[in-house]
Amino acid sequence: MPWDKKYHSDKNGEITVYQGLGGVQVLVGGYSQTSEGLNAIWRDAFHRAESFVTDRPSVLVLGLGGGGILREIYDIWPSAKITAVEYDPEMIAITHELKFYGEFPLPEIICADAGEAVPALKEKFDIIAVDIFKGGKPSDLLMQEEFLNTLKKTLSKKGVLLVNVADSREYLDPVAKHFSHADMWLSAFNYVGMFAN
Repeated sequence: MPWDKKYHSDKNGEITVYQGLGGVQVLVGGYSQTSEGLNAIWRDAFHRAESFVTDRPSVLVLGLGGGGILREIYDIWPSAKITAVEYDPEMIAITHELKFYGEFPLPEIICADAGEAVPALKEKFDIIAVDIFKGGKPSDLLMQEEFLNTLKKTLSKKGVLLVNVADSREYLDPVAKHFSHADMWLSAFNYVGMFAN
């Protein structure tokens, strides 16, 4: 079914969901939160991480957007256990509507700011996928020592942290300083990093 809807969010302002040539897109302030282009970036990142993690990983997603990332995770790891953190309840409602997770279970979704939610988590995760932005700029959490230390502690011993920073390559450098392994690349127009303890 074709999409062309607008939503109002107290957190993000106007959210547009529409069916384009490349599939469904979710836009906030002209910036894509979910699209086939972003899905392809995450697909590539998850394939790079595949050999490092178990075939039944526990996955933490920070920044759910419209939920397109869920399909990419389940396509590679059908038995993944996913927890997602999304600070905008309207985005969570859109995720329920779009159902990118298909026949797989809807993950546990925590409606909170990542800076508050991550320190409260008790579980360790095999994969942490970070896709948190304020408009077109990555979240300043990626520049904060305390948050990066918390991410490191939340990652399992053999886990991988994947971070999308769009065109803001400088946001990957502070992350790299906290991990013994760092690999960074340009995927389409987005810089992505993969980090391990």
